[in-house]
Amino acid sequence: MLDRGYTKYTNLIRKGLYVPKFLAKNDFIETNEKVDLGFIVKRYSEISDSAVKITTGDLKEYYNSHKYLFEQTPSRDIEYVTFDIKPSKEDYKAASDYINKMKDEFSTVEDPKQYVNSNSDISFDNKNYTASQLSDSVSKFMFSASEGAVYGPYFENETYKLARLVKVSNIPDSVKARHILVVPNENSQAAVTQAKTRADSIKNALDKGANFEELALKFSADKGSAVMGGDLGWFGEGRMVPAFNDAAFSMKKGEYRLVESEYGYHIIQVTDRGPESKKVQVAFLARTVSASNATNQAIYSSASKFASQNRTQEQFNKTINASNGSLVKKLASSITLNDKFIAGLEQPRELVRWAYNASKGEVSEVISLQNAFVVAVVAEIRKDKYATLEQVRPEVELAVRKQKKAELLAGQISKQMEGVKDIQDLGNKLNTNVETASAISFSSFSIGSAGIEPKLIATAVSIKPNELSKPIEGNNGVYVAYVTAKIPAEGTDYSQSKMKLNYTIQSRSGYETLETIKKLSNIEDKRGNFY
Repeated sequence: MLDRGYTKYTNLIRKGLYVPKFLAKNDFIETNEKVDLGFIVKRYSEISDSAVKITTGDLKEYYNSHKYLFEQTPSRDIEYVTFDIKPSKEDYKAASDYINKMKDEFSTVEDPKQYVNSNSDISFDNKNYTASQLSDSVSKFMFSASEGAVYGPYFENETYKLARLVKVSNIPDSVKARHILVVPNENSQAAVTQAKTRADSIKNALDKGANFEELALKFSADKGSAVMGGDLGWFGEGRMVPAFNDAAFSMKKGEYRLVESEYGYHIIQVTDRGPESKKVQVAFLARTVSASNATNQAIYSSASKFASQNRTQEQFNKTINASNGSLVKKLASSITLNDKFIAGLEQPRELVRWAYNASKGEVSEVISLQNAFVVAVVAEIRKDKYATLEQVRPEVELAVRKQKKAELLAGQISKQMEGVKDIQDLGNKLNTNVETASAISFSSFSIGSAGIEPKLIATAVSIKPNELSKPIEGNNGVYVAYVTAKIPAEGTDYSQSKMKLNYTIQSRSGYETLETIKKLSNIEDKRGNFY
């Protein structure tokens, strides 16, 4: 009910939004009215940082007048050291020894499939492999050996393996089949027996010449294929559930077979078979190398020792700096309470929850994660609506320095502009080249060699042709523009602009509505304390 109400509400807002003609006209002009221009630039990099004096008052003034830029979501920064859980040399040896010990028994056992399922880290796979689907060395052995031959031990993907050739077959890469699926009416043995009896009856009818399409349409629980006479089309090996797959790829064309799978009972008929090729079925006995309990304990002890000896942020940093690289400090910044990811760490929710229950400068005990033990310190806490000046000081210093350089360059350019009416003359006086750009509109993203300079673009489309602009403070320097030609927007059909704007505002309405509701509702999200 709540979802339906919200959907009605957002639909009401979306359908109430429209684009009046004057806005469509403005968009049409902004997109289609274009200018060609020349411009000069004096880049901020031409003035050394030391030539610009910045005071604390300058920083405060900029910060206070641009505070909206520093609105923030509550977040925390942590610095941390990981003690990665990795196998030791002894763990590699133990895995290798296990495989070597099992080789003789694996080579002679009558049922290698069952043996693998009981003794291997990787279950038996019924798949029939082509030569290209196995590693080169394994493939070369299997396609030249006799059934029962064993290859290995060999090491692959952090796993020691033995490979035994189970079966060699000539089977197609794909088959075309159809089926009728019979499922029990309920979860009981009686229902299963009844379904099996019904499936047997259908197969018997088919064996006596009944029409497959008619029976599929009448009895098959797979309604998607039933309307097509049970046809499943062409499919490659491994696309269907194992029991179905094994039957389909071993059947003769036209044969019927009853097969049970986790979905129920299938009456299958293979209607066509692709070209056959030689394939092999292989049993892999595998032991993946992983950190043993002893290795885990040794790594945990190292992490615990570090945590117990470094209970302040100062000690934490001092020990890392003195470790000659054996300890590496990592930073995770702007972590929010509900974050589920920290780069390089698996399932770090416990670490995130700790950070939100700790004080600035507090050092954690050892935190156990999936792939590592972690010791962390809270480096920064942001809980106010706006970041403090100290928190954004580097960013503010950069902006103020650029602002002061812009003032210096604008003053220098203004002096040279006195009595100058042509951009080339100004370029000569400033000893700089005149750059050009063509077909620039108000909606242009970038402008020639200048790149992304919205103030330069806005000025260029608004000044008259053959007049120098005033100095323009841009992202990379101070510019002066000179429009050489203005191409007006032709036409009075604004329908495309109206359609584009309508699509934009309506597609954003749902998201914007939800964000506005969240802001006005004063929601305090505490999910991160529990999940």
